[in-house]
Amino acid sequence: MSKFSMLMKVARRVGPTVALVVARYGPQIRQLMKENPEVFDRITGQFKKTIQARKDQNSKPEGLADRCALLREQVTYLYASANNAEVASQASAWRKEIESLERSIPLLNAMGRKQRNVERRKMEHRIDKLSAQILAASLVDDIEDAEFSEAQENDTSAS
Repeated sequence: MSKFSMLMKVARRVGPTVALVVARYGPQIRQLMKENPEVFDRITGQFKKTIQARKDQNSKPEGLADRCALLREQVTYLYASANNAEVASQASAWRKEIESLERSIPLLNAMGRKQRNVERRKMEHRIDKLSAQILAASLVDDIEDAEFSEAQENDTSAS
């Protein structure tokens, strides 16, 4: 199995949003992986962390908080590496939503079992959606960074 096929398989497990980004940017990702193999490890590492956090959430009571912490880390990285104001603004909005989720988690303990289960599923769905959006944006940002670096190298070598 090629590295790209493996990346696509892992992306599908993260969610359809990420899989669509991987498929859309397939040629750029393949080129990026050829020129910079450690990028593949970093990207798949992010995907696998997300998948593992989702699995752990079901086995640990603090699972939702752990997933929020992972998302906050990813958003912070995305904000710091943002290439434009739009990406930075979106990262800020995601961070606010993550903080809202984190503040809501302790309230689950005050609810009855049935209501807690309903609210927990809603929170899990919001976290899944956020996770897919953040990973997709991170992947696009990585691709754009690589293309920018390549363009700069070409400009430098042409001078």
